[in-house]
Amino acid sequence: MASARLVSVTIIDDRMYHGNGIVIRWVGIVTRAFARNARHHAPRRTGRLKAGILPGTPRNPGRKIVRGSIASSAPYSLYVLKGTHGPIMSSALWAVGGPNSPGAWKMIPRRDLKGKVRMVRVPNKGMTMAVGRNLYPPQRAMMTVSGQRANNFLLKAWVTTGAAHPAIRGIAFPLDL
Repeated sequence: MASARLVSVTIIDDRMYHGNGIVIRWVGIVTRAFARNARHHAPRRTGRLKAGILPGTPRNPGRKIVRGSIASSAPYSLYVLKGTHGPIMSSALWAVGGPNSPGAWKMIPRRDLKGKVRMVRVPNKGMTMAVGRNLYPPQRAMMTVSGQRANNFLLKAWVTTGAAHPAIRGIAFPLDL
């Protein structure tokens, strides 16, 4: 009767975390899925935010640690994620003291419907563009525009990624914003 006996097994798991190891490959897969889901959930007004979301290369900052990341190149990404509080005005309007300051307005002559010339108060500096689907005309210059609610599309993407990758379901959403 033949028998086999296992004497000792040595597992060197550092290889799993470095180079092309299984852990670093898995983090790469999850990072790419997270970026894909973030692009899916990102607001699509101009497409710039969606197009600027890219996965980073997984990196190994220490022993048995692998980190993946995604980045957005749109300069207003943080404003979409955290929202803004209105009223929002341009830096030129802030510089003169806001819409209620004397420097924000100027008086110019205008003809009324009867042809009489009257002095009319018009904005002097700091016009911003209100853009939206429900505005008519679609774009118009305004002194101030309202803020927007926060749209944490990254949290939605994290939950969607966790549905496909059970190993990250219990991990809290990273808040390095």
